[in-house]
Amino acid sequence: MVCVDSTLTCASCGLQFLDPAQAQRERARLGVLVSPALCPGCLALKRLAARHRGTVRWFDARKGYGFIRDEQGSEVFVHRSALRLPSGVRLSPGTKVEFEVREDERGRAAHHVALAG
Repeated sequence: MVCVDSTLTCASCGLQFLDPAQAQRERARLGVLVSPALCPGCLALKRLAARHRGTVRWFDARKGYGFIRDEQGSEVFVHRSALRLPSGVRLSPGTKVEFEVREDERGRAAHHVALAG
């Protein structure tokens, strides 16, 4: 597959953006055959809109998992592999966090968990 830098138009804002050949090769390597529909700015806004806020209900560092209560009062499972915290920071009850939610076979799970800003 021959890849060259190309200009695309964002489906959301209408701005033109660059789709570099390197990104095209990486998508081809992963088996993704479609070009991005959103510019980097709209993609970042979409990710931010998908983030939730909540409070750690409990987290057992030794076991490596716990639960977050989101702003709607629902429980969301969190595993240590989903944490994106500064070095030395640990989750404890009452800690305010931001996270993405993904649904898996066991239910709702938090991903990309960070301290709320």
